[in-house]
Amino acid sequence: MALLRIGFSLDDVRRMTMADFIAYTDLAFSDKEKEEPVRQATQADIDRFLS
Repeated sequence: MALLRIGFSLDDVRRMTMADFIAYTDLAFSDKEKEEPVRQATQADIDRFLS
């Protein structure tokens, strides 16, 4: 879970409101996207995933 990766405990996540959960998850994933650009899957990627 993205929130655990950025330092929240399971207890913290359980106590969050849904709005807080969504806001923190958006923040966690926005940092990840800056590090690794999304690329299109190739046929080799699809074959590896399905086998």
